[in-house]
Parts: sequence; structure tokens; C-alpha cells
Amino acid sequence: RSNPAPKAETLIEALIALSVLMAISSITSGVYVSSSRSTASNRNDLIASTMAEEGIELMRNIRDTNFLRFADEKCWNYLPTATASDCPNIVSMALPAGSSTVWFDPADFSVKFANYNYGLNTPNLNSPGNDAFKLKLRKLIDPSDPTSNAKLYVNNGNAGDDDSFFYRGLNISYMDFNNDGINDGMKVVSTVLYTGATGKVRTSAREAKLTNQRIQ
Repeated sequence: RSNPAPKAETLIEALIALSVLMAISSITSGVYVSSSRSTASNRNDLIASTMAEEGIELMRNIRDTNFLRFADEKCWNYLPTATASDCPNIVSMALPAGSSTVWFDPADFSVKFANYNYGLNTPNLNSPGNDAFKLKLRKLIDPSDPTSNAKLYVNNGNAGDDDSFFYRGLNISYMDFNNDGINDGMKVVSTVLYTGATGKVRTSAREAKLTNQRIQ
């Protein structure tokens, strides 16, 4: 009669090998998922950082453009919509302190600014009040290359714009260096928020002090 022991041993060895293979596959899958999440998180963190820095640069653009548009140094902090007749008499054209948002408009290559009497609702990014701060992706039309998929983040979304999960808000506060009642500088904090893969809100912020460089 044949001895069944070798068959049993072969079956046990096969089961052990299968268990080891499953364990390795499970570890490999876990590492892959973790790596994928880490890569996506790093990419989104980079986008958020870039968008926060862009907010500062757009505000600096407004200040620098005012130096070129207006001869009077009192108008250094005027809104992009201000005209020569607004300077220096219409103080209401100054960039207001508080919560706001800013973006580059690819339609006419201008910087747009909007002020709000409320800020970003950090705990709940889906709050309706946050819609004004949500960044949209707008496709850039390139007549020389109709197949181009280049896109730009903007705040004023159009019907054809793609949604993103990034929100950008600014906070402006003024400084009076000479204690003469005239604002000589502003502190701008640009903050970008988005919900990460774990469901937690991630933050990227940049801060800059923009001054009237013509003050004596």
C-alpha cells in the first residue's frame, strides 16, 4: 500500500507557500496604496503652496501697477478698477482690510479682486459661504494648438470651468509706520485649503508685507 504522508506534506507546503504569497501581496499592495496616497498628497501640497504664493504675487502686482498708473503716492493701494480720476480723492477705492480673494483673469490678462465681510470656513470647506473662495480650472484657448489642455486656476468660475478642491482666501491688514493716520503698508496673508485623502483639511499659507515704497 502507498504511504499518503508525502501527499499530505506536499499539500501543507503548498498551503504555506500560498499563505506566504498572500502575505507578500498584501504588504506590497499596502505599500503601493500608501505610496500612491503620498504622491497625490505631495502633488496637492505643491499646488496649494503655489496657489498661496500666487495670491501674494497678484497683490504685489496690484501695488506695483498702481505705482505706474498714478503719480500720487497716496494711491499705492487702490483697487485694480480705480481710474486716474479716482486718485487721490476717492478713498473708497483703496483695497479694503479684511477677507478677500484675488485671481488672474485670462480673458483680458488683468488681476481681479473681490472683498467679502466673511472669511473661509476652515472646519467645513463645503460651507456655502466658501464658494466665493473656491478655485476653478479654466481651459486656456490656444489658437495655435487646439488640442492643448493647458488650464489656469481662477476664482470667478464660468459654466465651462472644471471644479477643483482648492480654496484660496486673503486677509489684509494695514500698518501706519509714521503714526500720521495714513496707511503706509499692508500685511497680506494668502491661505489655500483643501481636504486631503484622510478627510482632514490641509493648509498652505504665505505672508508678505507690501509697503508704499515712495514714503519718505
